[in-house]
Amino acid sequence: MIELMIDQWTHPDGSLRYLWSVWRSGKRIGLGDSTPTSEAAETAGRLWCQKNLAQPPDRVTRL
Repeated sequence: MIELMIDQWTHPDGSLRYLWSVWRSGKRIGLGDSTPTSEAAETAGRLWCQKNLAQPPDRVTRL
């Protein structure tokens, strides 16, 4: 199973950033740069899956 995880990070100034990572069988296989929105992080993660795995993620989890 391929899982795309979206992490939310809060900076000391209160601003938010979102990072994506792709996991297969409990191991991280992809990691992206931070983005200003969770939607942008999900889009980037989905594009990575299509390009590198030739399939969309089976599940998207927001943390």
